[in-house]
Amino acid sequence: MAFDRLLARSAQARHAHPPSSQAIFDAWVGATSRAPRAAMALAGGDAVRAGALGGEGWNELAEGDRMAALRIARDQRGDPNMALLEAEAMIASGAIVAGLDRLETLHHSANPAATVALARRRHALADHAGAQRVARALPMHAGAALTGARAALADDQIQSALTFLDPLLHGVAPLPDAVTAGGVAVLVASAFARTGQLARLERFADHLLETPDLPEDMLPPVARTAWIAGRGSDAWERFNGESPWHAAARLELALVGGNLDVARTVAQRAGALAAPSQSIFNLLSGEFPPTEGMDGVLAEGVTVHLWRTHPHRWQPWIDAAIDTPATVTVYDLPAGALPEPADVPQVVLDDGALVEFLTPKTTAARRGGAGVWIERPLGASTGVGHDWPGAEMRKLDRQLPQAETPAGAAVRIAGEESALSRAREGRPTLVVAPPGDPFWAGPIPERIWPAMRVLRYDPTHGWKDAAERAIALVQEMAPEVACSSETR
Repeated sequence: MAFDRLLARSAQARHAHPPSSQAIFDAWVGATSRAPRAAMALAGGDAVRAGALGGEGWNELAEGDRMAALRIARDQRGDPNMALLEAEAMIASGAIVAGLDRLETLHHSANPAATVALARRRHALADHAGAQRVARALPMHAGAALTGARAALADDQIQSALTFLDPLLHGVAPLPDAVTAGGVAVLVASAFARTGQLARLERFADHLLETPDLPEDMLPPVARTAWIAGRGSDAWERFNGESPWHAAARLELALVGGNLDVARTVAQRAGALAAPSQSIFNLLSGEFPPTEGMDGVLAEGVTVHLWRTHPHRWQPWIDAAIDTPATVTVYDLPAGALPEPADVPQVVLDDGALVEFLTPKTTAARRGGAGVWIERPLGASTGVGHDWPGAEMRKLDRQLPQAETPAGAAVRIAGEESALSRAREGRPTLVVAPPGDPFWAGPIPERIWPAMRVLRYDPTHGWKDAAERAIALVQEMAPEVACSSETR
């Protein structure tokens, strides 16, 4: 989510400005059509820039007139660029499977824009293995490499992610703009953190922070890179300028730190660059939208296709959508649960989009058994200083009475994925939240799942005294659990 937000923020500053290298190439060879550039812009998800470059058909899609874009594209179906426009218009109109099939056909005909678009679409729909498969067809294309790396990280295939990035990091393939460079920085930092290469991560971030002439639209991703490397306070000082981009960089730091008040303050200075973060503000504040927001979207008689992009996280919103008067069907691309290609709904949504206008369904709390079950490990590495310390784990082992089985525990202490997979059971669970994730930073999880408590990373003190905080939360959830007062 965070990387998508960085791309969206940067796209606002560049949508009308094609890369200079492409302009020189077009002038040299005498290219008269800008359709290939429009196709590649659309493949990367930038419909506004595609409209500015491509003219008729592309403009209609950028303005939301999907049927007009589809009609114009089909009138010129022999042009491979217009075939891509047709596929994207089909997907935008709700014909997801038919559009993906069209992109797949274009991909196999060696259409590079279709390859980039197909990889991006499959990754967005959580088919991370499929996204990597497609992206490998264009190992020297920055857009494909970024999508492949992001999909690999989502599938916990860290070496595969670095393989995708390798040509960009070594200068074999070009980094066309600052947006791409910033994306590479975030992905490299994440890969280093996940593999425990902390010294390399720190050096990498330090070099970026010390670069005096960073392009402005690189500042937010560099701020996030620095945060991953444990250099958040250094980045805050580094990006102390008055421009909206400096404010956007500080906004990134405030959001990953879960500091809603600071985020609101710097968002005012960031102006339009803060717009892609609105859903994050909703998560941090815990302000559910009014239920009347579903009018016309999830109303009676409306057919809705809801695409699952995470196995568990958005389930309470999915449950709420199913309970509305609309006819809602949930589809899961990686699991092969798909509509027929000709089945086109009136509304198509992904599960994460529901947070914008729907109040989630809560899960009733149930009592647990006896003792505490501590799962290991408590979360994956997300950055320098973000891991659960071994000393804190030893304190928990000494001071908490251990349950005989996970199912028989009064309270489970678990990481994010394990906790989410069982959240609908309503049993007492203490979640060790991954640092930097706004979903866990605000009050929403405990409101959706009343039996759940969240142990959060402190941006200033890290996991210091985390065991004591965990024990206090365990006793709040299950007062009958008798904890030892032993300390070391």
